[in-house]
Amino acid sequence: MNPNKKGISMHKIELIGRLKQFASGGGMSGHAGWRGQRPFARFFADWLERLEIPSDEKYEFWDIRPHLPQLLVDALEVLRTSEDEWVLPHRAAFEGDVGYEVPNVIDVGESYILYQSSTAHTVLGFLMDEILGDGYPGIIEGVMAYCTVQHTALQVRFDRFARLVFRRGLHDLIQECEYRGMDGLFGKTTLRSYVLAGRLMFTFAREIDEHNEHTISFVLDEEDALGLSAGIQSIYTDFRTAFEMIDEVVECWPDDRKDQEVIFRVNDSVTLGGIAAMQSPEGED
Repeated sequence: MNPNKKGISMHKIELIGRLKQFASGGGMSGHAGWRGQRPFARFFADWLERLEIPSDEKYEFWDIRPHLPQLLVDALEVLRTSEDEWVLPHRAAFEGDVGYEVPNVIDVGESYILYQSSTAHTVLGFLMDEILGDGYPGIIEGVMAYCTVQHTALQVRFDRFARLVFRRGLHDLIQECEYRGMDGLFGKTTLRSYVLAGRLMFTFAREIDEHNEHTISFVLDEEDALGLSAGIQSIYTDFRTAFEMIDEVVECWPDDRKDQEVIFRVNDSVTLGGIAAMQSPEGED
């Protein structure tokens, strides 16, 4: 069975064979691979051998390739959370190779956004691109789209904030302010802004208790009056709360300029460390 021939399906057994070949050092293109790829390939092959797929066994025409984004995430979740004895050595091998814990590539609320994206893109996407070759183009994009759907939804939500708040007075308030830090309370949500080195940072925050809060932060170019360059910088909350915080600011933003000046003002206590928009999870720039 040749999966690179158009119209020919790939079954689980062939994918397992290719994964094992790659894991043993026999990459399809001779590429040495990225960190995490070989230990994940070993685990994925082991996981697939344990997974029963009735259609794969029953139908000659059944193709495993369109289902790889779901299967890859399922497998990664087992690698991340399972305490089964056969999984633990695989987890140790993966984490030892990449230098960080197995990330949750689907749900927001994880601090390590860079590691989430790196795992989804280089470990899962590039691995499958190497395994499948030219016979199944677009696998990297398919894996990334599946893994980053919640982040994409939050980016779209921030873009709505940019249209209805940032472009309707907030950008001008920040540009005209002589100080770096500003904030305002919108219902239960605090919006903070901080300007530094040509970049503008926003943090949406909601109190949990005296010492903790939900936050999601975005960063964009200071001179970007439309907010088109904005991207998620850090997330310390769940998906639903992040949505609610952004929406609450939009709903409470006044149309009148004088009301805007009252609700969003200079605050010396808003600092680079406090806004948490340019910090790594370890607190480093």
